[in-house]
Formats: sequence, structure tokens, C-alpha cells
Amino acid sequence: MQKNNKYAVVVYIKTPNSVHPVAVECKTDVTTDVVIDDGEGYISANGRSWERVEETQNCNICLKFYTDDME
Repeated sequence: MQKNNKYAVVVYIKTPNSVHPVAVECKTDVTTDVVIDDGEGYISANGRSWERVEETQNCNICLKFYTDDME
């Protein structure tokens, strides 16, 4: 990995009969500091066509990716 490059974290989650299989954050009257327009959250029901959760669900996916310090 190289410093300042963008990477994709792709996670396959199988949760039969689940309506919301991943944690999300949404902007509400009491959470005005939530930023949901970064364009970095995507979901897919089939792994072929993807949709931005900011546009279709009005939320962000809560998924973090950590690395060691880059030199």
C-alpha cells in the first residue's frame, strides 16, 4: 500500500432475512454533524450492480479500515 492512495474495502455479508445487515449512520435532528455526502458507501444485493447508500438510503455505512503508519 502506498501513502495517499485510495483503496476499496469490499465485504461480503450473508444475512438471510435481515433488513439492515450492516451498521449505518444517518443524519437526524439530533445528529446534525453526520456527513453523508462523501460518496464512499456502496451496497449491492447481487455483487454486480452497486448503489450509493448516501443517495438510496440517506445514510453512511459504518465500516472502518485500519493500517499501520505509512512512511
